[in-house]
Amino acid sequence: MMWLMKQLIPDHNTISNFRRDNEKAIRKVFRMTVSLAKNFDLIGGKLVAGDSTKLRAQNSKKNNFTPSKIEKHIAYIDAKLDEYNQALREADQDKKPIIEEKIQLQTERKVGYEAMQKELEKTGEVQISTSDPELSAANHEYQ
Repeated sequence: MMWLMKQLIPDHNTISNFRRDNEKAIRKVFRMTVSLAKNFDLIGGKLVAGDSTKLRAQNSKKNNFTPSKIEKHIAYIDAKLDEYNQALREADQDKKPIIEEKIQLQTERKVGYEAMQKELEKTGEVQISTSDPELSAANHEYQ
C-alpha cells in the first residue's frame, strides 16, 4: 500500500473525506472482494454480525484511587457538606428531609474514601483499585 501511495501518509481527515466522498465505490469494492473470496473458497459465506456495543473497561481510571485523588474527593465532599449544612440552617421544614438525605449520602461517601485512604497508608501501596478481584472483602465496600 505504501508503495502504491508513493510513501504518502494521509491524515485522518483525508481518509475520512475519501470515505465520505466515495461511499458507493467503496461498497462496490468490498462486494467484489467478498465475491472473489467466495469464488476461491477463501470464505464460507456464513453471516457474521457485530452489534457495535461499546463497553467501558472494568478497571478504568474511575476505579483507581491515589492518595491525591482521594484527598480531592474528600475536599469536594467537605465543600458540599458545608454547602448542605448552610442550606439546612436556612431551609424550611419541607426541604429539610431532602437536604438531610444529601448530607447522609455525602457522609457515607466520605467514610468510604477515608477507609481507602487508611488502607493505602496501611499497605504502603501507591493506589487502590476498586475493581481488582484480588481486593479483600473490606475493599469491595468502596464500590
